Amino acid sequence: MAAWGASGTVLISYVFLCILLAISLGELAFRPQRLPARYLDSERAIAARFGAMFEDASIRANDGSDLRSWFLNPAIANGDAVILLHGVGDNREGMFGFAELFLANGFTVLVPDSRGQGELS
Repeated sequence: MAAWGASGTVLISYVFLCILLAISLGELAFRPQRLPARYLDSERAIAARFGAMFEDASIRANDGSDLRSWFLNPAIANGDAVILLHGVGDNREGMFGFAELFLANGFTVLVPDSRGQGELS
């Protein structure tokens, strides 16, 4: 009986730690950090390298949330445009490598943050 008590305690502790770890990892994955302003300089430098006009853009949703994005219009545009959407746990900065690729090929690019992610209003 004493052996079952010790193994039962270990089993319950293991299950508890697994649940705690799952909750922690879920919070990290689904609640990304906000976009720090210090990274804006590198994005502006990339846009300048292609002669692109770099603008902050935002719209106000019906619920009052500000949805923010970057709009990049290259100096020599090919007439096409693309919207780059990031995944869960990321923000618009994570898509800027793709934006650079499209700018190099003359695309106009919109890089928005998803609701509740990215820069604070």
